[in-house]
Amino acid sequence: MKPMSQELVYGTRNPSKLSQAKEALKGLDVHLVGLDDNVDVEVEEDGTSPEENARKKARAYAKHLGKTVLSMDAALYFDGVEDESQPGLYVRRIPGNSSASDDEVLAYYTNFIKERGGTLEGRWKFSFALGYPDGYSIIFSSETPRTFVATADTNVLPGYPLESIQIDQETGKYISELSAEEQAERWQETLGAPLAAFIKHYVTQEDVKEDAIVFSTGNNMKFVNGLVACEKYGISLKHVPLKIDEIQNEIVEYIIEDKAKESFAELGTPVIVSDDSWEIPGLNGFPGAYMKYMNIWLKPENFLDLTRSLQDRRVFLHSRLAYADGNTVKLFLRTFEGELLKESRGSSGPPSQKVIALKEDNGLSISEVYDDDPYNKDRDVHKIWDDFCSWYQEYTTSSKA
Repeated sequence: MKPMSQELVYGTRNPSKLSQAKEALKGLDVHLVGLDDNVDVEVEEDGTSPEENARKKARAYAKHLGKTVLSMDAALYFDGVEDESQPGLYVRRIPGNSSASDDEVLAYYTNFIKERGGTLEGRWKFSFALGYPDGYSIIFSSETPRTFVATADTNVLPGYPLESIQIDQETGKYISELSAEEQAERWQETLGAPLAAFIKHYVTQEDVKEDAIVFSTGNNMKFVNGLVACEKYGISLKHVPLKIDEIQNEIVEYIIEDKAKESFAELGTPVIVSDDSWEIPGLNGFPGAYMKYMNIWLKPENFLDLTRSLQDRRVFLHSRLAYADGNTVKLFLRTFEGELLKESRGSSGPPSQKVIALKEDNGLSISEVYDDDPYNKDRDVHKIWDDFCSWYQEYTTSSKA
């Protein structure tokens, strides 16, 4: 099934950056657009790494627009230079001058390199983030090595003064000496190709195998976690969100089994669905199967008001997957203990995740865990996918026998 072309917002108003990214993605079924001038969102880029800043921008724009957004940030690091002297994220903020001109930036770095022997090896680190409206994000980073010299080329590109002291390692030329065609080709080789692979894998999914299992979920982070887990077993997943009317029942197993069967009936291909329920003993097991509705109706402070007086602050996450292929319906369950917090913490995910901490996370709210590492493959809560993958390998092997 050929994926439908979809719009992807690139979090920039810079036409050159947009053009570069469009060139990288031109062979994919994705329509890349830049930020509209009417997008009035101020993002404080106060992260300590390009990953943090890219993630902050992608999340902020995605939340504002209600769309998936790609954002980018970059940093420069020199080999063998002390940490306090690294330009890092602040390449243009030279000491004593936070708004330096091209000439001032160039003069500072030529002297910086001259003081260190006239030549420095370094690398640009580019980080791209996909941000989703639900607050989750996926990070991709790539590094490009460069040689920096103290003797500048006479040709200085407006807005890009450091191109005049960087040597392209393939041609031996100054970057500023390369023709527009050569620069575009180099960008595509070093950044465009890996960026295209990133988008192809997580957005358009044009690299999925023909025998991929559909994972029907509207939760982007659940899909990414499943995708990463299944890759270890050589199992390919395809993301196809479906709107399935769920039966009304307090027994979650009945709900997820019916959802798996209905999803298979609609798609006609093997499918996985997921459903979680939350049990708070202090509230007599509430909210059970109704947590997703609670996350629509309540804010974090409402959850805090509801649970503040509870002496028993335990909470249990019952995580479920269901597989259906027309012949078999198989259910998987894992249960994880956590505790109710007395304050809201973190920014990712639905309200309940800001006020619940699972035991494995050492006091961090679920939201804080995803803020720090949004696709942490090693968390226990993801191991239900190991259960599925191990079973599926045996199941397919026995089916072929």
